[in-house]
Amino acid sequence: MSIERLVVTEADLKNMLHSIVRDMHTENYKPEVIIGPNRGGLQIGVMLSHYFDVPFVPLQWQTRDGDKTDHANLIAFVNDYREKNILLIDDINDTGKTLNSITETIYQDFVFDLKVAVLFNKTTSTFETVDYSAEELTPDYNPWIVFPYEEWWK
Repeated sequence: MSIERLVVTEADLKNMLHSIVRDMHTENYKPEVIIGPNRGGLQIGVMLSHYFDVPFVPLQWQTRDGDKTDHANLIAFVNDYREKNILLIDDINDTGKTLNSITETIYQDFVFDLKVAVLFNKTTSTFETVDYSAEELTPDYNPWIVFPYEEWWK
């Protein structure tokens, strides 16, 4: 049995970000700083950073290929930006492991309003507090997603 692949193009990616931005504008939400885990959150975090003309802070945070997280730098960052509207962006809310570990680290010592945006939100994820998403994936439709920055050389 082969897994269905969904290849996301650059145009798809831009359209998905436009959808998220429209939802933010509808709610009159504007981030003052954007954070995102390395790999999945980098390209889209930089794109939104340019759109909103706010800083983007990449996080050394990877749970997919082994636990490579930098809790100390995340806590230092949050301490510097605790009074700001912070948007956490990632490409997919898959299992919830990454978003849960980031938000648990942030809320461990601080309480403030943090918004979370993803391109794809899986309904089966253990992270249930996504504020903005462009697409929803269900158990009935759960393809392997290939982003344009993953196989750009092909």
